[in-house]
Amino acid sequence: MRRLAPRVNVIPVIGKSDTLTPSELRDFKKRIMEDIEYYSIPVYNFPYDVDEDDEETIEDNSELRVSLNGRLERSCQKKALELNRRVSMSRS
Repeated sequence: MRRLAPRVNVIPVIGKSDTLTPSELRDFKKRIMEDIEYYSIPVYNFPYDVDEDDEETIEDNSELRVSLNGRLERSCQKKALELNRRVSMSRS
């Protein structure tokens, strides 16, 4: 993931999460986010622009940000924003 993160958007997904109890899922998410933070892996932060995006996009991206793990540290969010900006600029 560290090698891919500078080139692609990283979005943590837990497969078969419906087979876990709520506490197991919470603990698993916590461990994943701790590893992501420890290894400084930028995570896609579901950006939106209030001036340009429609209400549905803003709402969807806001919900996805929260569902990712509401506990993302600012440093991780900043890295994800920087990566997203670099990717956006390279696509222009």
